Amino acid sequence: MMHNFDKQVDLIRSSDLFDDDWYRRKYKEVVRSGMSPAEHYVFLGASLGYSPSASFDAADYVRRNPDALALGTNPLLHFEARSGSLPRSKSSAGSTKPVLNGSAETSTKSAREAAVRGEWEKAKAAWEHVLNLRVEPYLGLSKAYAEMGDWVRAETAIRDGLSGAPNSAALLFEYCRLAYVRRHWVEAVARWERATDAGGERPRGLQASICEALIHVGDVNGARALAEEGVAHSPRSGLLWRALALAADAQGDWAAASQYWVQGAELRQGPDQIRFFVSAAKSLIKGGDSVGAERLCTQQLAVHPDNVDLLLLNAEIALEQGAWPIVLERWKRVEAQEPSRCGQMPTNWIYRLGLNKTIEETQAMGPSQSQGIAYVTLAALFSAVNHVKAASFARKARRFYPLQAVERICQLLIQNGRQSASIWWLRRLIDKYDSPTSYTLLIEALIESSRFDEAEGVVGEYVERFGKDSLWLRAQTEIAHRRNDYAVLADLLSASLKVRLPRAKGVSSLRWLYRIIQVHDRPETFLPPEINDLVVRVSAIYDGRVVARSLANLLDARAGEVTHSEYLELIETGGDLDLGTRAEIARFFLQRRSWEPLEKLMAGATFENFDPTKPSAAWTFARFKADFLMGRGRKHEAEGVIVEFLNLMKDSGNDQYVLSILDSIMLRLPTCEDIVVRLEAAARRLEHSGVARALADWRTLYCLEFDNSMPPAVEGGRCFIVGNAPSLATLPLHLLEGETLFCVNRGLRSMELGLPCPDYLVIGDALVYKSHWQELYADTRLVKQAFIGSNCLWRGKVIDDAIPYGSSGLKLSLAPFAHGRWTLNRGETVVIVAAQIAHLLGYKEIYIIGVDLDYDGPTTHFYGGGAKERERLANFRPGGTGAEAVNVAFANLQEAIHASGARLFNASPSGKLESLPRVNFEELLGERSYEATSQHGSEEMG
Repeated sequence: MMHNFDKQVDLIRSSDLFDDDWYRRKYKEVVRSGMSPAEHYVFLGASLGYSPSASFDAADYVRRNPDALALGTNPLLHFEARSGSLPRSKSSAGSTKPVLNGSAETSTKSAREAAVRGEWEKAKAAWEHVLNLRVEPYLGLSKAYAEMGDWVRAETAIRDGLSGAPNSAALLFEYCRLAYVRRHWVEAVARWERATDAGGERPRGLQASICEALIHVGDVNGARALAEEGVAHSPRSGLLWRALALAADAQGDWAAASQYWVQGAELRQGPDQIRFFVSAAKSLIKGGDSVGAERLCTQQLAVHPDNVDLLLLNAEIALEQGAWPIVLERWKRVEAQEPSRCGQMPTNWIYRLGLNKTIEETQAMGPSQSQGIAYVTLAALFSAVNHVKAASFARKARRFYPLQAVERICQLLIQNGRQSASIWWLRRLIDKYDSPTSYTLLIEALIESSRFDEAEGVVGEYVERFGKDSLWLRAQTEIAHRRNDYAVLADLLSASLKVRLPRAKGVSSLRWLYRIIQVHDRPETFLPPEINDLVVRVSAIYDGRVVARSLANLLDARAGEVTHSEYLELIETGGDLDLGTRAEIARFFLQRRSWEPLEKLMAGATFENFDPTKPSAAWTFARFKADFLMGRGRKHEAEGVIVEFLNLMKDSGNDQYVLSILDSIMLRLPTCEDIVVRLEAAARRLEHSGVARALADWRTLYCLEFDNSMPPAVEGGRCFIVGNAPSLATLPLHLLEGETLFCVNRGLRSMELGLPCPDYLVIGDALVYKSHWQELYADTRLVKQAFIGSNCLWRGKVIDDAIPYGSSGLKLSLAPFAHGRWTLNRGETVVIVAAQIAHLLGYKEIYIIGVDLDYDGPTTHFYGGGAKERERLANFRPGGTGAEAVNVAFANLQEAIHASGARLFNASPSGKLESLPRVNFEELLGERSYEATSQHGSEEMG
């Protein structure tokens, strides 16, 4: 049991042998726990054998002092009490309580002797101590699993302990803490209630964390009440004052929140204290008191003139007052103190001031560093909505911010598939500035281009310059995978577990792997089994929560089953789940292909418990639900979800977030007028006149049902979909005269091989569209109808009589999803899209030719394409061909269209497309071949 928790925390804090900073650095989980170092040490650290500072070796002290566990299993308190530095506790100064030694045997003997004497208080305390010793192994084992990134087994260890000691306060509160650390808010609250019902003394640091969990689940009043109760009990707990301030913030009680932050600040020291004061000022800003915020900021700057958090606050206050030139002047001080922030001003500041006002005032300035700051920030802002303008602003910033401006241009080049150009620029940036960000971008571009030897050379330079960190791990693991060198991959993962690497800024070590296996039909078989566990453990350490959990669920069968059971229970009990939790559950069931529980989750209200400060959680759940509905052929319901989301964003003041996901919305449902109208309105509210005009033009051109422009639907009949593989050049394409033909991307070049003029053209590759627009525009004039993906049209040049199609976020490699008009499912090749269009037009026999899935020859397409195209395909389809995923996608499409009586066939003479029944091209067209031969013979005789 824990005795006088808050008193012990105060005693630890006052000890010269407890070092807050050292303890936080040494034991990384302290930050995640939500507790202060002293609270963590009293609650958990001491029982796990942690040392309180570099000057006090706890393990050595316990070895030399067998009774060192006497004071609540805390060696430092034992030392301080014995040395006289702290007052002795009653238990060690002749009180009625027994002196509890470290061994279970000694305490058991003491308990029995006390019982014989009728000293029940002593007996009770001794038995409690024995029980505590029995739960310590479970706490330690859980801690070990958590540090290795195995959260499922960490929780299992605690559950195992609770099976034998169901009322152990230490276990119950640790069980609660694990849920909090994993951001399982609903579960954290439920476990807290269970722990407090069991009668354990509340750890005040954890109580503060549960207040935060209550805010996340929408119980703001409950959070404030719990925080007020905690502050009343422990008025010197800064964490509880923080929790109270957060609750007041969530209620919109800005004045009270500011006051609570200040009171908490008075109990903190160093950086923590400054952060509390900054939060107090921000509460005042939210309440409209920018004058009060500036007064508080000025007071703190007088004491800490070089503190970056205060300098950032000072600039933000000027922003609130509408003084853009002053904002820029104050931002210079931020950059002077922290050069890594050069050119990194938050883009939302521009929206808060007004986009037009910002641009006008920036352009009115003379050439200066302030103008450079403004231009580089505008470039970052426009990167999400207008690449041309973003590049224009970046070029204007180059005089004063050459590094940041060119890095921004390189990011735009990479986004547009122009890796070679970005590599050229980045090499020159590195030669001149030696920037870690430039190294990161260059390594990513080289890997995406499959230039592995060059990438390894750059990684070596980076390690020599900055040391080995998670960027090294990220690069080397993907290179090993792409070379199919799994022995090296295993060695790399194992080494990163043995020696913890520093985290490189903005680098996710194994996200590349998640992108590949999330669309794999059996992800647990993608890697050798012995590597799966290593991946899960490494990702838990070096990746963000979403990637780490997703990889665990996909690769670790046990973790997946445990999580599956937990989530099913949450859905069945109908708990009041916050949006973030529902989005996490939806992602999990999508990854596990668990469609029934997913449908049940999606059946409820979409945006219940929406938190306006977390629009990303709302969008994550909205897009999962829209994708799911589109995959069931319920397009209009999907459109309703997105319309509801956009209305919610407008009402909550989140238009900026809407523009940041504009592409994602337009790629899904590009022809829904209700959606496009709302997007246009959001752009106008943010003064993005160019984006608003583009959306207005789009609405005029494309937001209709295309029935009038569509050719009549056929009833039965056959068609041929012509891919662009090299094998196409070996076929007698002239035999297709009179057949209904679909070509894809640059496929009309096959007319030079004898292909009759096709009826339909389907374009889905955005880079091909951008690079060959004039050619493709001319091709659309030759066919009856062109279908072009909105991923091409939205960012590219307009072809007004084309039909844009949208794509759900689902891929046919996952399941036999339904398709609708004109919202289709992706499948790693545009031929999959063309097959869906052919089915929607009514064709029953759909023959595929020119899909080889084999790029080992000298060319990748019948019209050419060499090393550069192979590099691009290797990035687009990991492994170079994506043969397995494409085969699964075709098989699922076959299943999806089966009920309508339609079928797919592979009429190519060779290649790796094996999931469709193969037919002989010339035999299929045998009658036509005979007629053509006879006609040719008659001509010769004539």
